[in-house]
Amino acid sequence: SADLFGTPGQERFDWILNMLSKSIFGVILVVDSTKPGTFSRAKEMLDKVRYRIIPAVVMANKQDLPDAVSPEDIEKEIGFKTIGTSAATGEGCDGALESLFQQILKKELWIEYLRKSD
Repeated sequence: SADLFGTPGQERFDWILNMLSKSIFGVILVVDSTKPGTFSRAKEMLDKVRYRIIPAVVMANKQDLPDAVSPEDIEKEIGFKTIGTSAATGEGCDGALESLFQQILKKELWIEYLRKSD
């Protein structure tokens, strides 16, 4: 099971992002693939939690629309694993969750390995 928490993208809500980042195992950030002007803010939000080495996946939503930026191009700009999705059809959503869970498991296995090495 997973608990999902949302935070608005406006800078005035960054305090929520900072608070949540102290007790989370991973981040799914949904971006609107048809609004490339918002990608820099998405990167900024992820960078705020990156220093905690938290696994993250970007869901590039609205891939079903003709003017959507490709997930590959978004990934190049933002610098995080990006999966193309469509909330309208559900396409890609399972893949995004699977990608995040794999990152979390790898991190947890690595932490356990380090503990045993001490």
